[in-house]
Amino acid sequence: MGTEQEDEIINRIYPTLQNISIDYGILERCDEVVVLSGNFGWNDIGSWDALGAIFPPDEFGNIVKANYMGIDTRNSIIYGNGRLITTIGIDGLIIADTEDALLICPRDKAQSVKEIVDMLKEKGMIEYM
Repeated sequence: MGTEQEDEIINRIYPTLQNISIDYGILERCDEVVVLSGNFGWNDIGSWDALGAIFPPDEFGNIVKANYMGIDTRNSIIYGNGRLITTIGIDGLIIADTEDALLICPRDKAQSVKEIVDMLKEKGMIEYM
């Protein structure tokens, strides 16, 4: 940590760590735990739909965090990383465009992303996670 190799090492090691919640992985195994009160606007984003708590939907029900332009697009989540995303005539989709991967799926299939992550791990394609 704090060296020039920090990013490279985190990117190499993080995908190999067990996917486990902090309460089970650490807190339930500790004999001494200290809890401090805090007021810092935390939101545990555990699903694509939870983005609505941070980015309110527009008048068409779209949650947009992207360089975006659309026509007749409703009830969709559009997330981007700089590249322009355009849509025409869609309803109820998730479009997530990152530097190295693109996800497009119906909103009601968002939980299946976990299956894609498992497939990526299985094929050794952890650089896309």
